[in-house]
Amino acid sequence: MKTSLIVVSPYPLRSGIVCYYLPAYVEQYRNFGYQVEELKIYFWESKWKSSLQWLKLAKRILKKDSIVILQQHTPPSSGPLIIPFLIFCRLFSIPTLVFSHELMQTYAKYLSPLLKRAYYCYEWSILRLSNRYIVHTRLHREELTETLCTRIPIHIVPLPVPKAQRKEGIRKFWGFYGMISKKKGVDLLLEAYQSLEAGSCPPLRLMGTAAPGETLFLETLKTSIKPGFEEHIHFTGFIQEEKKPELFSEIAMMIFPYRWVSQSGTLAESC
Repeated sequence: MKTSLIVVSPYPLRSGIVCYYLPAYVEQYRNFGYQVEELKIYFWESKWKSSLQWLKLAKRILKKDSIVILQQHTPPSSGPLIIPFLIFCRLFSIPTLVFSHELMQTYAKYLSPLLKRAYYCYEWSILRLSNRYIVHTRLHREELTETLCTRIPIHIVPLPVPKAQRKEGIRKFWGFYGMISKKKGVDLLLEAYQSLEAGSCPPLRLMGTAAPGETLFLETLKTSIKPGFEEHIHFTGFIQEEKKPELFSEIAMMIFPYRWVSQSGTLAESC
């Protein structure tokens, strides 16, 4: 009997970028003949009830003969219950793989010294309790090794991003693509663009919707458009997969004004 995989993904949202990466994982596992079951868990934005699915999952996995758990880990999605879940898996010899999506400093740099130490302990516990801990970049592995002072093996697997196939077309826009948030620097892009004379450069197309918890930030951006620029700055909202080739083909220059980023799936996908 083939090993069954329960693939756990955060952000069960229409705009969830991490959830968007999930099909690339699932496709590869099914190609190898695994039976795959998908489960979404979310802790942030008052969705703590969804996080209780860790308890439901712990009950379900005991009914399987051979299971590997894959978790696409970020603190806002995993929440506190991932640690007792991993302890449970250790006790019952259930192998777990943790795919960590972002650098610790993505979250730690906003915390007080005391909370930062607590957060590091949280990440160290997940690293210690999982059978395999996987990141997407060497930068991420070096940060974990140095910050947590650990010799636990950390493996690198590139982000599974399906690259959009461009069509032939007239490239008449400048563009930004991705989830819109402050750390992505979209406000800096708008400020710089509006410092130029209106109409003196290609129209700007902002492709994407607000990241979780960033809806107010997006609305603030929309109200910050200066008179004369309304017809030159376009917010597309969420982009369906079938629309990407056409929209990307019209972009003359894709701009990524990130304040902080550990890796960029949208960069790999769109360029």
